[in-house]
Amino acid sequence: MNPFKQIVVATDFSESAARAVAMAAELAGRERPLTLVHAYAIPVPLYGYPMIALTPPAGEWPRDPAQKQLDEALKRARSTCPQATGLLRVGDARDVVLEVAEEQRADLIVVGSHGYGGFKRLMLGSVADGITRHAKIPVLVVRNAPT
Repeated sequence: MNPFKQIVVATDFSESAARAVAMAAELAGRERPLTLVHAYAIPVPLYGYPMIALTPPAGEWPRDPAQKQLDEALKRARSTCPQATGLLRVGDARDVVLEVAEEQRADLIVVGSHGYGGFKRLMLGSVADGITRHAKIPVLVVRNAPT
């Protein structure tokens, strides 16, 4: 018996995110709702380092490609979970996923982990780690396949 009634899954359209979406769709099954969430922002350089602009002008370029990728991810998820829906939001992925989970009254968040360590993790941060530390509900972290 699956105790989860509403599942939210974060996706950045990477291979690890695809694994997380597949697992979330399997957990949701044919009867429960599943929400795929993708957050995007426009990178703007500041002193030579990329920073994130969280409020791009309406209709800016990231939305259309992201929507196409979200539609493809939804098509795959719906083969297992017909009730899957998708949300595209502007903002920091950690904050957006947590906000959507609260709005949806989710009882599980599923995220993929790229498995970055060392300098790369220091520079890029870890969305999975941030969500896990700040979530008020259980978080399932789907680890990247071993190489």
